[in-house]
Amino acid sequence: MKSKWLLSTLCLFLFMVVLWYKQTSDFVHLQPLYNRFLSINSNMYSPNSIEAHVLFFTYPFLMFVKSTAAPSHAAATVRYVMRGAKYRKDVLHAFYAVLIFVTIHLCLLSGYNFFYLGSVFLKDVSFVQILLCEFLGLIFYYFSLALLYIAIKTILNSDILSYSFVFFIVTLTFFFNKLVLQELYTPIRDLANIVLLVVASGDMYSIVTIYLRQITIVVALLVFGWSMFQRKDYLKNDSL
Repeated sequence: MKSKWLLSTLCLFLFMVVLWYKQTSDFVHLQPLYNRFLSINSNMYSPNSIEAHVLFFTYPFLMFVKSTAAPSHAAATVRYVMRGAKYRKDVLHAFYAVLIFVTIHLCLLSGYNFFYLGSVFLKDVSFVQILLCEFLGLIFYYFSLALLYIAIKTILNSDILSYSFVFFIVTLTFFFNKLVLQELYTPIRDLANIVLLVVASGDMYSIVTIYLRQITIVVALLVFGWSMFQRKDYLKNDSL
C-alpha cells in the first residue's frame, strides 16, 4: 500500500511540475514585480487560476484519489463488521489524498514565487497569509470534490463514469457561471475569490464567510455520501 501511495504521489508531482513549467514560462519575467506576482498567482493561464483548478486538475486529482483509495469491491466491503467503518476509511483516505495534492500544489506555487519574486517582495504582499488562506480554501474545495466522487461512485459503481460525471458537473458549473450567470453563487467562485480578497483588501470577514460556506458543502456531501453508502447493495452490484 505504501508503494502505491509513493508511486501515485510521484506521478502527481511530475505532472504538476511539467504543468507549472509549461503554464508559467511566458510571464515569470514580467515587469514590474507586482504584475509578475499577479500573473503567477491568479492569471487565467496560471496553474493557480480557477481555470486550472477546474480544467487541468479535476481529473488528475480524482485519479489520484482513486489510486490511493482502499479496495471498494464487495469482498473488501463485507469484511467490515460495521459498514460505516468502510465509509469512514474511504473518507479518511480521500482526505489524505487531498492533503498531499494541495501540499504539492502550494509547494510549487511557493517555489515559483520565491524564485521569481524574492523574499522581500513576498513579505511586502503578506504572501504567507495568502498561502495559508489558500491552503484552507483548497483543502475544503478538493475535499468536497473527493466526497462527491465517493458518493457518485457508490451510485454508479464505475470509476470512469464517476470521474467523468464529477468532471462534467464541475466544468458545466464553471462555464455556466462564467458565461451565463456571472453573479450566481457557486463553490467554484468561492475558490477564485479567496486569493483576490487577500491580495486586494485583506478582508478576513469575507474569507471566513467563504470557509463557512465550504464547510457547509463538505458536511452536506458527507451526509449524502453516507446515505448512498448505507443504501447500496454491494453483493448485488458486484454480481452484475
